[in-house]
Amino acid sequence: MCLNAIDKWALLCYNIIVPRNNKSERRKSMIKTIYQDKYNPNKTWEVTSMSHGFYLKQFICNKQFGRGLRTTREYIKSIGILDMKIITRWEEPEH
Repeated sequence: MCLNAIDKWALLCYNIIVPRNNKSERRKSMIKTIYQDKYNPNKTWEVTSMSHGFYLKQFICNKQFGRGLRTTREYIKSIGILDMKIITRWEEPEH
């Protein structure tokens, strides 16, 4: 099934606006956001928002450093990542 951009947008809006009666029918997805570091132009941070928390990954020159960290929104805010410039954001289905 091939959807054009308008159909995808309509489907996304429908899934957000239409309330679900059964919790198991809820659409599970991950929202990934890439932030540009304020101090190092070669460093970016990837914050993945999932139904059970947040994951934080650090990239330097497009290579991941470390395994990533499962964390809370409060911690991400306390180290200043949420105040940084957003490069891109997208949604993926949870596996």
